Amino acid sequence: MYRTLSLAAMIALSAGCASQGGHTTMGTTKDPDAVKGVTWQWLSKTTDKERLEVTEPERYTFALQPDGRVYARFDCNQGNGAYEISSGKLEFGPIAMTRKACLPGSLDSTYAQALVKVESFRVEDGELILGLDDDGSMHFRAAP
Repeated sequence: MYRTLSLAAMIALSAGCASQGGHTTMGTTKDPDAVKGVTWQWLSKTTDKERLEVTEPERYTFALQPDGRVYARFDCNQGNGAYEISSGKLEFGPIAMTRKACLPGSLDSTYAQALVKVESFRVEDGELILGLDDDGSMHFRAAP
């Protein structure tokens, strides 16, 4: 009895999460409200040429404010600027940032250069994935 009920519940749940036309998978959204008001920590960057893993994600963050402002941390530097977002699309305007010299091995300039290339987003199973204009991507998690 329980096995039959569990299987029926799983099927109903799966059917409820499936999208029309198969464009959205369970746990994926392109809703701007899913991104705003969250501090996102940078996990990795992937392009055709490289895969970069970030060992200290809490040092590279950004948060989209409801008023169209973005606040970011670039390791030892802070920055803010403007952004535009719509369903599945995200672009950062110029981001003014402090110019401290971070320790050797910092990814501050790599992170800043990558944010300029952002053109799309999706949240998939709680992870934010930013699409870059060079067919690369950046992965983020919500800060604890």
